[in-house]
Amino acid sequence: MVQHAQKLTLEVVKFPGFPKSQPVLPVEARLDSGPAPRFGDTDSWDLTALGKPPNERANIAVFHYDSLPADWNYLVRSFLMVLLNPMDEKLVAAGLHRPEKLLS
Repeated sequence: MVQHAQKLTLEVVKFPGFPKSQPVLPVEARLDSGPAPRFGDTDSWDLTALGKPPNERANIAVFHYDSLPADWNYLVRSFLMVLLNPMDEKLVAAGLHRPEKLLS
């Protein structure tokens, strides 16, 4: 098992990390009302504000990771933040962002 995933991740990519108070969902991504989880929420994130099909259960958009060891918990939350916020200013500054134009 990987030890110290938080330290390893930050050292490898030279990324300062996300502050605990940063919202998980950018305002422009919110399609519905719902909870506004923050990066520092270490038990679960309810992402129903992204919208869901009416025939799906409400819990389909909830990520639970309270059973993960602390290092893995941090790694999972960081990975989800990168996926949900691909143009975050800290990611762009670290060179870890989605290019505006994909290579063809």
